[in-house]
Amino acid sequence: MVLPRFPFPLDKGDKLRAFHHIKTLSEQHEIYLFCISSKNPTAEGIQLLSTYCRKICWYKPSKIKILVNLFRIIGTKRPLQNAFFVFKKAKQKLQKFIEENAPDHLFFQLIRMADYAESHVDIPKTLDYQDAFSLGMLRRAKAAKFPYSTLLMSEHKRLKHAETKAFDKFDHKMIISSFDRTFIEHPERDQILIVKNGIDLDFFKTDPTIEKTADLLFVGNLEYPPNILAVNILLKDIMPKLVEKNPHIKLLISGANPPRSWFKHQSPNIQILANPKDIREAYHAAKIFVAPMMLGTGLQNKLLEAMAMKLPCITTPLANTGLQATENKEVLIAKTPDEMINHILFLQNNPSICFQLSEQAFEFVKSFSWKKELEKWM
Repeated sequence: MVLPRFPFPLDKGDKLRAFHHIKTLSEQHEIYLFCISSKNPTAEGIQLLSTYCRKICWYKPSKIKILVNLFRIIGTKRPLQNAFFVFKKAKQKLQKFIEENAPDHLFFQLIRMADYAESHVDIPKTLDYQDAFSLGMLRRAKAAKFPYSTLLMSEHKRLKHAETKAFDKFDHKMIISSFDRTFIEHPERDQILIVKNGIDLDFFKTDPTIEKTADLLFVGNLEYPPNILAVNILLKDIMPKLVEKNPHIKLLISGANPPRSWFKHQSPNIQILANPKDIREAYHAAKIFVAPMMLGTGLQNKLLEAMAMKLPCITTPLANTGLQATENKEVLIAKTPDEMINHILFLQNNPSICFQLSEQAFEFVKSFSWKKELEKWM
């Protein structure tokens, strides 16, 4: 397993997906983990991953090497993000790791790690695209202001080139949704296997004895641009209007590394919980899950988790593209902040429908199994 990050803590979607792939594959295979890590993994993380991995190896780049990488990449067609993940010494370390352990298969996660596959032509290889990252970058570019939009549009073109070029380097390819697959511009893209994310129903399990202290909830990696935009919509476009209609309504925002500027919004109506030790506590505390996602690609794990915890969910058409839940049966869809406000008020005023929506969502999410999805590839 060749990863762009050490897969713990599980505070990012790619780390969550990698962790469950490792955990699932370890039931039938010996796993050797190699990753790039901006800081040394914690003892807790190493202990946990050692449960599933025979050996663990990582490369920690210096800031100077990242800066040098950026200067080298600017004049090429390679994605700028590769500067943070692709290093000559890391390639050498991976080569030695492979020679010492002689794996039967190499599994690379994300397009940014595809360059590491070039030296290993004799070993069968799989690339997990996960999402069409070029599409996500395009959406961010269109939403950004000049000159940042120009930089993001350049990265979109670089990623698109890399996604197409990487296809022929690998024997097997997978991606999280058929929608994302349509944006990989390769004539044989239909060969890319759809491998969705799963949900651990034994871990994400509701407890009806815990008191609900928040009406609304949003969770996620709070330094990720699509999540930042979603929270800003909640803070600026949704909550002020909801408070006018219901002065006692409470929103809980929980996740890793929220921007400092958000804390000025804290009030009796808005609570921000940074870096929670157990995200399930946030799900337990809430009555309705809201995800006004206007950027991003792939499948939103937060929606799977909320559904598993039997929370009625309101999200956007974009987020439901990867989820594919049935509108008005398993999820409510809002195209605008005002539509989301109307959905929230409707659920608050109709507890029986709120309960029905959550139960149907729970039945829907039962089909999302890490093992079942990976069996398509195994």
